[in-house]
Amino acid sequence: MMRGLNVGCEINPNNTATEAVSNGAFTFGNAHCGLHEGDIEVSGVLRGKDYFMFDIPTNVPSGNFTVILSTTATVNNGVQLQLRDGPPLTTTLLFYATTVPYTISWPAVPGHRYYVYIYTATPDNTKSYQLYVLLPAPALTQNALEVSFVAAPLGVPTKVLQNFCELSPSTVKLGCRRPAAQ
Repeated sequence: MMRGLNVGCEINPNNTATEAVSNGAFTFGNAHCGLHEGDIEVSGVLRGKDYFMFDIPTNVPSGNFTVILSTTATVNNGVQLQLRDGPPLTTTLLFYATTVPYTISWPAVPGHRYYVYIYTATPDNTKSYQLYVLLPAPALTQNALEVSFVAAPLGVPTKVLQNFCELSPSTVKLGCRRPAAQ
């Protein structure tokens, strides 16, 4: 059962993987919002730490899932998007992104639990983010990149998807479409 998620926004506290489990998994394809607020004191300095948790469905098509972070924070805020797994008390870093676009693509393991960790070195309560996790789509058979979308996930702004497709033209997992040969 999902505990809250307050119309897709983060539930505080969510500073650890254990708290993310208590808050419940979030839904795929929908935007989940949050703030780059200072939550944890590290050596006398506030740092932003937000954890989210999700489970890959057992019937997911083969391919990669994609994590996208759309943020109003600047490079000066030191934002890092991390993908983690393992037990909540000892999660393991799998991959991270420290530059715009904050995007991670990772093989979807059916039934596996993952954590998304958003770290902010210089928190700012006026800076917000939207987090998306998109599951693999069935393979498409077209072959030349066209920036349009097959069943674009709910809540994901078209511009976010368009930027992703332009930066990663070889992926069809997100719905980047290739038109049939003429």
